[in-house]
Amino acid sequence: MGDEAFWDGTSLWMRKGGGLVHIKPSPHLAGSFASMEAADAAMEERSRELAVQVGEIILPRLQ
Repeated sequence: MGDEAFWDGTSLWMRKGGGLVHIKPSPHLAGSFASMEAADAAMEERSRELAVQVGEIILPRLQ
């Protein structure tokens, strides 16, 4: 995405030209999980999905 991008476990960082975009979603997860580790993994996966969706909208708008 963009010229460079990386996921740090909680946030998506993207650079395009001279612009830097930092997306840190905080989604609500419904349901229950077998363990805290399972909940954390689900949260990271959903957060990454949302960040990528937002990034795909934002990056084309950067000059």
